[in-house]
Amino acid sequence: TQYFAESILYDEDNREIARGSGTFVRGKTKLTPEIGYQ
Repeated sequence: TQYFAESILYDEDNREIARGSGTFVRGKTKLTPEIGYQ
């Protein structure tokens, strides 16, 4: 399964300051502190 996400970030004056998108897939590696994930 793939997930596609996109986002827009606005500042306090409602001005667009950032935009991003990406495709995500589930990996086999568990996200644990041992690999640096917090």
